[in-house]
Amino acid sequence: MKTAQCITVVLCSLSLLACGSEITAETEDDSGNVGFPDAGPPQPEPPVQIVCDTGLGDAASDLAKAMELCDGSLLSVNLEEVRAVQHAVVDGYGQSYRPKTGVAMATLATGGVSPQEDKDNGGTYDVSTTHPSPKGDPADGCGTADPAQVQDMVKLAMRLKAPLGATGFQFDFNFMSAEFPEYLCTEFDDTFVAYLESEGITDNISFDENDNVISINTGFFDVCSPDLGASCMGNQDLAGTGYDDRGGTGWLTTKAPIKPGEEFSLTFYLFDEGDAELTSQVLLDNFMWVAEDLDDGPITID
Repeated sequence: MKTAQCITVVLCSLSLLACGSEITAETEDDSGNVGFPDAGPPQPEPPVQIVCDTGLGDAASDLAKAMELCDGSLLSVNLEEVRAVQHAVVDGYGQSYRPKTGVAMATLATGGVSPQEDKDNGGTYDVSTTHPSPKGDPADGCGTADPAQVQDMVKLAMRLKAPLGATGFQFDFNFMSAEFPEYLCTEFDDTFVAYLESEGITDNISFDENDNVISINTGFFDVCSPDLGASCMGNQDLAGTGYDDRGGTGWLTTKAPIKPGEEFSLTFYLFDEGDAELTSQVLLDNFMWVAEDLDDGPITID
């Protein structure tokens, strides 16, 4: 009896198709060889956002970490500005604005970034730089053509390598300006530019539904007191920012396509146009890789 039981077990293990119910079906090629289907190479894992924004200083690398660039995809980062007061890592701004992810976010300004700075006095920097992405007339819907030279530029330039599972990326930003409402639709239109240089795109990727750059003239500029314009939806969120009686866009999200595994450059510019008198500012946070269809190109949504 013991010998018979042993033979039965061996025969069953050698005849898996008869004993198992989850065996992959065999296939036969043209030569008559029988085998199992090839599952193909392993697929890349979907990108995962990593948060590393605690205990940061104000170096260029800290600004990137405050935006959640923590997964090894950041190859280099450089910061250029007129004065050190034009950038910071903050845990909040004013009474309402808090990081979209983690506990910190980056901020850039044409004047001083602190809410206590006088936003009506951008300082005496007045340093001219070549416009990074000039547009024709009107550059932002109702202003004027961009000048060849701009003032008080702050520039955060990053070189990145996309993960194999990423087909694009996104980030959140919030633009505010003391130029509103006095200089609406004039040559004094401070501007935020997110400039992508990749295999498929070499251009600004943050713009409104009419392809206008981000300034006080953009269609997204609606965080302001209703008595300052028909598009203004209220200025409660600006309390304590220094832009309380001026205006901003609130949080917006830009998404852009990228090829898996490619290296590319993403540069954030903020600068004065027309003069260097008033301060404009941007908050930056929540960078993440995405694995979704972005074939229609860059888009900014609120």
